[in-house]
Amino acid sequence: MYCRMYCRTESADAVTNAVTGAATDTVTDTVPPRHAGPDRAGPHHGGTARAAALAAGVILALAGCSHATSPGGTSNTGATQSTTAASMTSGTSSVETPVSTPEQPSTSTPPPTSTPSTSPSQSTLSSSTAATSSTSATAEGPIQTKVYYVIEHRNDLRLAREIRGVPTGAAGPVAAVRDMISGAEDPDFHTTWNPATRVLGVDVTGSLITVNLSADARTANVGSGGAALMVQQLVWTATEAAGRPDGRVSLLIDGAPAGELWGVLSWDRPVARKAAIDVLAVVQVDTPRENASVTSPVAVSGIAAEFEANVPWRVINPAGAVVAHGHSSTSEGMTFAPYSFTIPLPPGKYTVEVLQDDPSDGAAGPPYAVTRTITVSK
Repeated sequence: MYCRMYCRTESADAVTNAVTGAATDTVTDTVPPRHAGPDRAGPHHGGTARAAALAAGVILALAGCSHATSPGGTSNTGATQSTTAASMTSGTSSVETPVSTPEQPSTSTPPPTSTPSTSPSQSTLSSSTAATSSTSATAEGPIQTKVYYVIEHRNDLRLAREIRGVPTGAAGPVAAVRDMISGAEDPDFHTTWNPATRVLGVDVTGSLITVNLSADARTANVGSGGAALMVQQLVWTATEAAGRPDGRVSLLIDGAPAGELWGVLSWDRPVARKAAIDVLAVVQVDTPRENASVTSPVAVSGIAAEFEANVPWRVINPAGAVVAHGHSSTSEGMTFAPYSFTIPLPPGKYTVEVLQDDPSDGAAGPPYAVTRTITVSK
C-alpha cells in the first residue's frame, strides 16, 4: 500500500528524515500525480529539504505537545451514511469491467506501581507481560483495537491507524503497545519508537493509564516535532486499547517516571489525546486490512474528515489501470465521521485507494491517499 509515497523502500527513509531534520530548508514537491500500480514502483519525492519542511510542519501543528502536557481531545464520530459507490445506477460512480488477474511463549514481570486514581471507586485493570512474543502472536486476537503509526501527510506528519486483534482483559493494552512499537502491516506506516523497547506493563486505574517501558525507549533519533508525535502515538494507542479515549497516559521507564526524553521534551505528568483533527490523517481505512483476501463485493470502511463530507475512491489493477472509481460520504464535513462502501470485483489482485477530497484541484499539492492491497478470491 502507498499513501502518495509510491516507493516502499524510500518511504521509510522519508519519514525517518522528516522527524530528524532541521526545520530551516525549503522544499520543492515533486510527487507524481498517480502511482505506477499496486507494486508502488515509480518516482518518489522527498530528500533532506522536503523532510526538513515536514518536520517544521509537525512542530507547528503539534507545538502544544512539546512538553507532553497538552490537553487532549477525542475523535468525533458521526452516524454512518454509507454509499454503495460502485452501483451503476447510483449516479456517483463508474465501473469498468476489470481484467481478472488471479494470484499465480511470553514471560511475566511484576507490574509497575501506578499513580493513585482520583476515582477510587473505579476498577483497576493491570498487566505486566514482557514483550518477548512476536506481533503475529496477537494479530488475530479475540477483540479488536486500533493501533496508531506515523504517516507522511502532504507537508507534515500525522497518525494513521490499523485494526489489530489483541487478547481480552489486562493483556490487551500490553499487546497493543507492543504492536505499536514493533511496526505496522502497512509498509507506509512507521514508528520511531526504538524496536528493542520492551513493554514491562500497562496499568489502568480509572482514567489513568500507566505504561511501563524498558530503558530502550529513551533512544530515539527525532526532533521536537517527531517527539511530540511519538507521545501522541502512544497516548492514542494506549487509551484506545484501554477503552478510555478520555483517559490520560503516564509513562514510566524501568518503573520510574520518564522525565526528560530524547533531549527535546519532558514527560512528567499524565498526557491526554490532542484533538483528532490536529493529529490524525484526514482519511483512515479500517477494513479491509493490508494484503487481505476478500470476496466480492469488497466492503471498505473507515473514518474521514473530508471537505463537504465527500470521500473519493478508486480501484487499480496490477497493470496500473483504474478499473473502478466513485465516492462515498460521511455524515458531516470537516469532522471525523464514518464512511463505508462496497465494490463488486472479479477475482484478482487490486489496490483500493481512498483519497482526501481536494477542492483546490491540486493547488495545495497532491491530495493525501490511503490504499489497501487486496486479493479478491471469488
